[in-house]
Amino acid sequence: MGREMAARSRGRAPISKENGGVTAGQAKILKAYLRSHKKEEFEGASTRKPPASAVSLHAATSEGGYQAMDASQFPAPRFPTTLASFVLVFAMDEEWRTGDGISYSKMNMQPLVDKLRSADMIIRETESSDRQRLYAMVSISEKRQRQVAEIMGDHDLLYLRLKKQDDEENEVKNGGGWTVFKNHLSHLYEKSSEGTLLSSCQQCQCIEFMLNEGDVRALGPQLVQQEACEPGNTILQQLVRDERIVDFYYLHHPEKKQWLVSNWANSYLLKQPIEDVREYLGEEICMYVAWAGYVVTMLWVPAATGIFMLIMQFVAIGQSGSVDNPFMPLYATFIAVWAIMFNSGWQRLELTYQYEWGLTEWEQPDTDRREFVQNPRTYKRLNTISQKEEYYPDPLWRGIAVVAGFFVVVALIAANVFLVLFIEASKTHVEEILGVSETVANFVGALIQGALIIVARMVGDMVFFIVNSFENWKTPRQYSNALICKRFTFGLVSSYFVVFFIGFMANVFHPFGVDRSCPDSRCIDLLEMTIAVIFIENSIYNFVVKSLLPKLSRVGAAGAKLDDGAM
Repeated sequence: MGREMAARSRGRAPISKENGGVTAGQAKILKAYLRSHKKEEFEGASTRKPPASAVSLHAATSEGGYQAMDASQFPAPRFPTTLASFVLVFAMDEEWRTGDGISYSKMNMQPLVDKLRSADMIIRETESSDRQRLYAMVSISEKRQRQVAEIMGDHDLLYLRLKKQDDEENEVKNGGGWTVFKNHLSHLYEKSSEGTLLSSCQQCQCIEFMLNEGDVRALGPQLVQQEACEPGNTILQQLVRDERIVDFYYLHHPEKKQWLVSNWANSYLLKQPIEDVREYLGEEICMYVAWAGYVVTMLWVPAATGIFMLIMQFVAIGQSGSVDNPFMPLYATFIAVWAIMFNSGWQRLELTYQYEWGLTEWEQPDTDRREFVQNPRTYKRLNTISQKEEYYPDPLWRGIAVVAGFFVVVALIAANVFLVLFIEASKTHVEEILGVSETVANFVGALIQGALIIVARMVGDMVFFIVNSFENWKTPRQYSNALICKRFTFGLVSSYFVVFFIGFMANVFHPFGVDRSCPDSRCIDLLEMTIAVIFIENSIYNFVVKSLLPKLSRVGAAGAKLDDGAM
């Protein structure tokens, strides 16, 4: 009865025992076949038995012959590591987790995943250990990668390195030039270190290009119509804003990541694998990595000479009671020469990397910021030169915001100067109230000054981000320049005013009427102790916040995963 109702609902004749379990459409096919063939031949073909050899072969294999019959003998299916994955994160509601009732989160997720599959994308789904998130890992086949890569090359978004051979026809790794990808010339391009034509980073770029509908020729899934996106938003950003997805990101390549951890992150003596970092993380991040490696390497030279200078100061203190010695002017001259060589060396290295990576004529496009486009004080008007509508800030509001930002910076500087002078003046009261020596009071004051520098940096960054957003800058470059200007101006005062006061003002200026002049007008000892305490305090803070706490959090996360697995 149920089969008859299902067949009627699909517009087909029901299958019954009277017609031999054949539908009406299948019966027409059989009648047409019988008209062109003899009925006897058809019945003979339908009732013909397989030959004895086939029966014996089936019996041999079914008895455990050469063909594996046990499911345990088959290898477990494994997703190929040559395909990178782009992750879309979906939220899971209580109905989805329990399976009771209607899950609106699942109803939101399923159409998007269906569109991805209809666009010839490979989708794998997995849930988080707490079942709060569902991760949809999106991949595309190698054939699809090449199609999209060629389209991205037309937009100057993806380049590959050509193969290069020496005189003996041996391939020279990372020696060829850069060019856009053409599918029919794929045999001329150098493969990545991961063994694929496109690296995992480039594969994820292709997937992101498809998801954001960068070109209609890429035949993306059309998750959201471009017209439905807010100005300045890509399709993925609009999905996040509409709360249809929680987040999106590139998934690490497990083997390449482990190789970089072993040969780069956890290695302190080996040379940086710059080309592997560039291939995995991109040119922009790799240029910063190259800069950081260059700085650390070059700092060994002043560090070694600085140790020698420290020893000479201890010797001078033992002989004359002062740190002054004949090597001090020589050391200052050496540092000045080293700084010049440092800058010129980095310029040569930067130009070398730009030439090797094909970045000599490349300049990052200065596009409008999304926050600028969506700001209510931004308007459109026709550009008379390009004859295109472009976004412009409200000039009156921009002027007011810039002036207000200037006064905010001045106010923070004034507050910092006031606190520095107050701490210096309070040293005398600390000596009188606690009955401690001047050295102890100076040491405590240096600790407080170091803490003030750290707190002032944190407060300044928070305020400057708010002020910068308030000023509504058009491009990322303008936004970064304005932020750098504010942070540098305030940081110059907050970090070095206490040093300037002790070195040049303590003997001539009395803050709040308190005399903090140095004995015999020599403040070099107080200055050295203050600089040393502030430097050590900031170093400890940076180590704890930027190195120790992240490692402890990773260890805690790994322990939580083990506990979840045990449960």
